[in-house]
Amino acid sequence: MAVWLGWLVLVLSIMLFLLVLSVLISSMSETSFDTNESFECGFFTGSDIHLPFCVHFFIVGILFVVFDMELVISLPLIVANLSEPVWLLWWLVYSIILFIGILLEVTCGSIDWGMW
Repeated sequence: MAVWLGWLVLVLSIMLFLLVLSVLISSMSETSFDTNESFECGFFTGSDIHLPFCVHFFIVGILFVVFDMELVISLPLIVANLSEPVWLLWWLVYSIILFIGILLEVTCGSIDWGMW
């Protein structure tokens, strides 16, 4: 029990030291308009008025997440035994759903890069 308490005190001491050090370092830096304002998604928030949000960037982000998950889910199929009908069926259903999704995005005009 004493060993765990010693480790706990050591870890908490290191965390407190790093916290104090970061506060000291951040207070020494010069502040300006650029460093105090947030910059998110290409829009400056320098005013109180909300800028219009471009839905196209949101859709592209969602598509990135979907196809990133497709890659993560498809990677185990490389080492899986594809001769089993269960794996083949799930992979086929998954691929068809993704293909239908990309066709819907193209036909609805969400992936029209010409207007951007």
